[in-house]
Amino acid sequence: MSRKKARELSMQTLFQMDMQGCFETEYLERIFEEIKQDSEKDDEYMMKLINLFIERQEEIDNEISGSLKDWKLERLPKVELAILRVAVTEIVGIEEIPNKVSINEALNLCKKFSEEKSTKYINGTLGTIIKKYEK
Repeated sequence: MSRKKARELSMQTLFQMDMQGCFETEYLERIFEEIKQDSEKDDEYMMKLINLFIERQEEIDNEISGSLKDWKLERLPKVELAILRVAVTEIVGIEEIPNKVSINEALNLCKKFSEEKSTKYINGTLGTIIKKYEK
């Protein structure tokens, strides 16, 4: 599995966890077992992303919330929220991934799983956030 696939599965996992209203590690382990893929290295990256989000959820959600224009976090569609959470988790917590890569991957996920028009506000939101975390 590539990191691209790991991001996609991370987004889907965070979406599922959000829909269930549960961001507990035990719940994550059950979901992960259901979607586990072949490559351990990228499975580890997926787990790293999701666990980092769980550890820093408040900080990450605050970053997203503070960067939204004319939107509230609670009103965001769950798919877009999950995409933003994966990207912001990489931006704030994984230094070896360039911010441009995180944004590009988020836009690709948005094109694949959401509406084309959503890419504009996702790009704008992430652009605002990376100004604080230039790398």
